[in-house]
Amino acid sequence: MKITYYDSPTTNYIGDYNVCYTIHPFLLLSDIIQFGVDNSWARLILEDIDTWSPEKIVACFKECYKDHPVAMEMVKDYYEVSTLVKKNTQNKHNNPRKVIGINAFASLHKKFKEDLKTFARDIIVGNELAERMEFRTDGAFVMKPIDFRQKDNKEDALISEISTTITNRDYMLLFDKNVEEIFPFATFGVLETNGFDFIRIPLWDFPYLNSLDYNQMKYTRNDLQPAMAPFKIKLQEFWDEIVTIQFIDKNIEQLKHLCQSKLHPFVQPIQQAINESLYISQIRNKSENNNKLTMCLGITSVHKLIQYYEKVETVLPYVASEIKQQVSRYMDLKATQMFVYFKISNNEANESVSDTIL
Repeated sequence: MKITYYDSPTTNYIGDYNVCYTIHPFLLLSDIIQFGVDNSWARLILEDIDTWSPEKIVACFKECYKDHPVAMEMVKDYYEVSTLVKKNTQNKHNNPRKVIGINAFASLHKKFKEDLKTFARDIIVGNELAERMEFRTDGAFVMKPIDFRQKDNKEDALISEISTTITNRDYMLLFDKNVEEIFPFATFGVLETNGFDFIRIPLWDFPYLNSLDYNQMKYTRNDLQPAMAPFKIKLQEFWDEIVTIQFIDKNIEQLKHLCQSKLHPFVQPIQQAINESLYISQIRNKSENNNKLTMCLGITSVHKLIQYYEKVETVLPYVASEIKQQVSRYMDLKATQMFVYFKISNNEANESVSDTIL
């Protein structure tokens, strides 16, 4: 099970409660979770700043701090000093201004480098990425830098990324927003609902796992993989079959039957494995609140899936239209598609997974 997530190119990766709390369970259950992220800040995390040239450091500094007037004054000073250094370097005679310029140049260059390192650390800490970053070496957490500035229209890269993901089905799409707040849904227990945009299939419940460090998460991941392995095979079979079915009213019962026959037998056994896992059970036992995460599978049409990106403000309306045009060249926009998300809720106020999926 591979999962991918895209955010708007107009914003930095700013963690909210969904992103901070929900990536941990996905790291435990999925083979790979991939984040499509803006190259302007992703390279701060993925590359060694100490190996960068002065020119690259200044260029990245300008990108990261372009909205900060004081920082831009530093860049202006940097160019003035660097111009002075280059000018006086061409002078063969000893020149006091040359020495002063070189010293000022080195000082500003060092300042830029330290500021970028601080910025990178703030991103990791502020978004609770520390433990997740360790999974990069395991291949479980992939950050895919996307250069949103490579074309005149910075949205072109996002159009290409989302269109490709929807059509090739290598990755299942992840939403970090609670789509139930935006779109009407129907669980298997209430399919008589008049008009709905997707079918919600609750799978497994988790407590907040952000207190676990990398070693604890890796242990839990390895512990859960045997239980997840047969489910992943059936999930792919389910996906291959439903993509040939249109998401229209007359086919809902057929989709329901497929889900019950292929996925439902695995839900409770995996929930039991999750509950009995060492560190998860410890968190449940000492937790002082009733908050929980419910991993949900969403079943909808390709057309509606693209609409979700527009509604959660990942893409603008004209971008959503362009994605639909590109995707329609390869598949039926009414074809059934899957996505995943986490519902954050209070234990006492919500039904159990078994109650809604039966």
